[in-house]
Amino acid sequence: MKRGYRKRLFEIIQIANGSDFCSKAFDTVIISLIIISIAVTFLQTFDLSAGFARLLYITDTICMIIFSLEYALRLFTADLLYPESKHPIFTYVRSADAVIDLLSILPFYLSQLVPPGIVVFRLIRVSRILKLFKINKYSDPMTFIVAVIKRKASQLLASVFLVMVLMFAASILMYYAEHDAQPEAFNNAFSGLWWAVATLSTTGYGDIYPVTFLGRIIGMLITIIGLFAVAIPTGILTAGFMEAASNTSSADDSGVSADNFRIYDLSKELISCPVYPGDPQPEIKRVMSISNGSDYNLSRIIFGSHAATHVDAPLHFYEDGNTVEQIALSRCVGRCVVESVNSEVTPEKIVDIENRASSAAAKRILFRGKFSINSEAAAYLNEIGILLIGVENETVGDNNIHYELLRKNMVIIENLELSEVEDGEYFLFAAPLKIAEADGAPVRAVLVSV
Repeated sequence: MKRGYRKRLFEIIQIANGSDFCSKAFDTVIISLIIISIAVTFLQTFDLSAGFARLLYITDTICMIIFSLEYALRLFTADLLYPESKHPIFTYVRSADAVIDLLSILPFYLSQLVPPGIVVFRLIRVSRILKLFKINKYSDPMTFIVAVIKRKASQLLASVFLVMVLMFAASILMYYAEHDAQPEAFNNAFSGLWWAVATLSTTGYGDIYPVTFLGRIIGMLITIIGLFAVAIPTGILTAGFMEAASNTSSADDSGVSADNFRIYDLSKELISCPVYPGDPQPEIKRVMSISNGSDYNLSRIIFGSHAATHVDAPLHFYEDGNTVEQIALSRCVGRCVVESVNSEVTPEKIVDIENRASSAAAKRILFRGKFSINSEAAAYLNEIGILLIGVENETVGDNNIHYELLRKNMVIIENLELSEVEDGEYFLFAAPLKIAEADGAPVRAVLVSV
């Protein structure tokens, strides 16, 4: 009972997933308090009446208390966030989110011990603005922006390096061109660097400027080059946003780009693939052949409904269960997550996958490796509404595991080939052959990188 309470608490304080009203409400409250806290810090820089200053202090105190409780709750449920860690609290404390949380609330408590006039402490107190970075986690548009920046990181770094080279080159050129004419303004290369930054960024403060003919020629050239230099990272980001937006639009919510993806074939060859003990061995026989005078080649194929890479329909274990053609294709096509497992799959492992994967991908899980699924994990997969699971094993588990997984029409894919696929999120196409009244059917499973 205690674990169930902590698990529900953990679900609420994590980023809202699906239609969890409590979790969405918690996210909304935290975002609102972050904005309020920053606004209070801004207003406290003004000369205020004693009454209004007192109101801001009370508001600030309430925000900090709630942030402190949030931090304590995350420590309390750290073992659910890091189920495989031997020291989950320590692992959480070292995470970027935990560091931001601590830096945003610690100065408030230190202020009760440190005299208010210390300038350094006032600067440290402003560290709460770091809390703004957490809003990114709660906002899809912000996540979209961060994803584009990460995707274009190498190109952006190259453009920044180019700009830095141009700035240093410009600073040295301007120093030698202007030092003799105005030694106080250009007394060393750093003065030239200040001018180069202001010029290349097109800011142009005007506090340092060339007066010699050569210096003005260099200044004009650097100004023109600066326009192009600033445009490079801007163009990279613009192209990244257009590319990401086009991918999202062209594939609805799938995120699959038709121009830049890799396809992974997850299916094993039907005839040669070993069968589960007791199942019929697939056969192929040529019944018409061009070499024997026929106009075309035609073969007869005999195979069991669970040969090679295949889908288990609920009818496989339930007398009145859905048949293959009744499986909703929406369950077999969509975002998924590939996760390596080398031991038993437990509810904690599934929670870990949920926390790291997007809400859409976490509904379809392909397990990579040799493992077993325990009964608690099977029940939990049904409880959270998983649409599909896939395994590399010939079977997902014993009869009881099948009973539990198929109880709510979950799609089971067995005998996948995932050896060349890395862990992560993909787009899955795994529709079975449309065979009426069948308890299973072969599937050509395909992953597309996203």
